[in-house]
Amino acid sequence: MLITPIISILLLGAGLVHGGKEVVNVAVGMPVTSDSVYKLFFTPDCANDGSMQSHTHSRLGTPAWWRVDLQDVYSIKKIVMYNTLSSSTMSRISGFQIKLSNSGSHSYSQARLCYTDTSSTSSVYEITSCNNGGAFSGRYVFVVKANNYLHFREFEVYAEYANVALNKPPIISSTVWSPDGYTNGNDGDYGTMTVSRGWWCVNLETHFNIDRIIINNKDTDSSINLLNGFKISLGYNDNCHAFSSSTPCYIDSSGVKRSYTVTGCNQGNTEFAGQTVFISNSNYIAFREMQVLIKAPTNLVDGKNILQSSTDGSLAVGLAIDDDTTTCSRTTSEAAAWWCVDLESNYEISMISLDTESQAFEVRLNTETSCNVDGFQSSVLCSSETASGNVFIPQCSSSTVALAARSVYFVARNNKIDVCNVKIYGDEIWSGCLAA
Repeated sequence: MLITPIISILLLGAGLVHGGKEVVNVAVGMPVTSDSVYKLFFTPDCANDGSMQSHTHSRLGTPAWWRVDLQDVYSIKKIVMYNTLSSSTMSRISGFQIKLSNSGSHSYSQARLCYTDTSSTSSVYEITSCNNGGAFSGRYVFVVKANNYLHFREFEVYAEYANVALNKPPIISSTVWSPDGYTNGNDGDYGTMTVSRGWWCVNLETHFNIDRIIINNKDTDSSINLLNGFKISLGYNDNCHAFSSSTPCYIDSSGVKRSYTVTGCNQGNTEFAGQTVFISNSNYIAFREMQVLIKAPTNLVDGKNILQSSTDGSLAVGLAIDDDTTTCSRTTSEAAAWWCVDLESNYEISMISLDTESQAFEVRLNTETSCNVDGFQSSVLCSSETASGNVFIPQCSSSTVALAARSVYFVARNNKIDVCNVKIYGDEIWSGCLAA
């Protein structure tokens, strides 16, 4: 079985999320439009370019509206809108409305009313639900303001995603800015910048199916042109120095923009997946931030019943799922020591991940019962692991055993089992029929 963090994305098309689910701004760089533009440099895309220095400004509207297309329907976790900071214009946004739609054919008048602002004027508005009822979800998000200008700095829509490039090891072909400037490209700080002659690379440290790549460009001076015509190529190992052997994925032809969103390869039949991601151009490249996003799946162990065969001191069973990678559960030494989670329904599992110090252990499955001694005794061997550390199980060792279960056991023979940071991803099986 796999015992190194080099995994393919199986069944669900979702990668392993290190550290659990995150909320990521999925509006940045997405297509936007508005009813009008006050002046040429107050365009709609100024409100989702990742920069607080620019802003969008409509003409006086009846009503004025702005719309972002998220390119997919999302369950929204929160919306954050940054108002202007000028005392003479801040009050313009008061009383705004948020409307949502799943259909591109809907105008602002047909979109569903989600939220009406009734608060006092603020520099930042954070919205976590619809106060007019209905689901906080949609593909198209409208901001509507009646009988006034629509004028704000930035609009962010957060959904469950994982930025798998954040703070991962970067490499640069040549340093132009400062000795540590190459780390600015994926440090999560939009106020910093990386500059290179040739290419910049990030090692994602494992293989991911990529949903989208977002690149935030500079927004001042002539270097904003340096990304014009940029290229993205992908590598399938951890070698960021192997630019010459990477696979061409994407060449941009959209011109100079404040931000770019790449949702797939446009070069040949290249799969939008890899472990290393390169951005390059024929001369210099300069940008603020690159995000490599995957949709964050739900960890099936969250909120489920767990049990272990015994407990060594204070190392209780719940320490295996507390999202703290420094704490672990542990049993005493037994003939068959086990830790178990009851998923409460049968799931077709795409990935099991855990950290353990146990040098040898088994993964066993039961499709019939919850976690108990009888369930352990009737469980089926899925795989036998022979190394400690970060362990990934994307499938069972035997082709006759499906990675599908209600309860999942980790078992040590004639020893103790310690379990940390357990994550299980998969789809519930509704029909009662397991995959062959």
